[in-house]
Amino acid sequence: MADQVTGTAAYRERIAMLPGTVFEAVLEDVSLADAPAKVLGAYVNDDAGNPPYGFAIDYDAAAIDPAHSYSVRARLTGPDGRLLFVSDTIAPVLTRGAPNRVELMLKMVSGKPEIPGALPEPTTPMPRPAPVTLVLPQSFDGVLPCADCEGIRWHLDLLADGAFHLTREWINGTAPLVEADLGRWTLDPARSVIVLHGSDEPPVQVMVTGEHQLRMLDPSGGVIVSDLNYDLKGDGTLVPASLSAPLEGLFTYMADAAIFQICTTGETVPVSMEGDFLAAQAAYGDVRSEPGAPLLMVVDGTLAVRPVMEGPDRLSLVIDRFVSVKPGANCAHHEAEASLQETYWKLVSLDGAPVGVPEAGREPHMILKGGETPSVSATVGCNQLAGGYGLDRDALTFGPMAATMMMCPEPLATL
Repeated sequence: MADQVTGTAAYRERIAMLPGTVFEAVLEDVSLADAPAKVLGAYVNDDAGNPPYGFAIDYDAAAIDPAHSYSVRARLTGPDGRLLFVSDTIAPVLTRGAPNRVELMLKMVSGKPEIPGALPEPTTPMPRPAPVTLVLPQSFDGVLPCADCEGIRWHLDLLADGAFHLTREWINGTAPLVEADLGRWTLDPARSVIVLHGSDEPPVQVMVTGEHQLRMLDPSGGVIVSDLNYDLKGDGTLVPASLSAPLEGLFTYMADAAIFQICTTGETVPVSMEGDFLAAQAAYGDVRSEPGAPLLMVVDGTLAVRPVMEGPDRLSLVIDRFVSVKPGANCAHHEAEASLQETYWKLVSLDGAPVGVPEAGREPHMILKGGETPSVSATVGCNQLAGGYGLDRDALTFGPMAATMMMCPEPLATL
């Protein structure tokens, strides 16, 4: 008999479910903040009925690493495939003193459901997207609702080069649970929506409702109409939060200084000579191919502001624990095989000359959307471009493009 994680799930609303409502619970390895969670087992009830929902998830005990973290999440889907309720908090199991049984409180994902017993409409008006004039880089903060705790404190750093750092703290009155994530973000200018491509699945989506304000969307990208707070606010400045997570990247040491290029974000940060730095330095010296050559390394690290040899303090990597090196490998395994549509295409060279991120601007990129009316969204670093395109065999053609009219610094003002 397989080992099992068991539990129950319910929701607080007095709503009856229709026949054919599907309940799903999954067991995941959530150890790596810079990689998608790995599913180890699942339970599905295709006609779940009304709560509470009991579940038992089979898993292979041999696949459990005592040093890893595991969690259970659940969701409820209507007979029409519409997502109705989800668990929105971490439910630790199996390791680090966590049990093998959990009680989950599910949260309604958006406004009024089209099922009997629906709640009254909230009095808060429907949030509206704003023209994309977001100031970057910028930090955003807010305490968002939590089904079974006092709230979830969010801190989101959006960087101009397309990287993001996110910390979430579950406020429960005892020892808070903190979760970190980092990755790349993309913008859908047609909806004024930013998508955070990190470890969350589905990815976190936020709507730009002002140059210093974001609004959390539900897991399917729908607007949440609620009297509760779903806003993250900034003041136009970047105040990086410390972030601790397992990291994989290219470590380089030369001239008494070390740098680390994070695979999932592409950022290159200086390495602070503290913590387990000496172990990382020794491993690098033992297996590097030549002096100054990058070496793929796995560490448990903290990104925090530290003094550097020259210039102002910078976000740096503190190696809390050296894990391993991977000679001959690189970050390419983080890059999935790309399709033409729904892919973030970054401009890396133009007429043979390398293209970087313009000062006070964003990474030049393009996203081709599919559907009945194909559309393209792009930027050269400041203003947004949007329009249509056509695809004929191996030829890609673009129609007239519309552009935002933001005030941009030179030379972006002329592009």
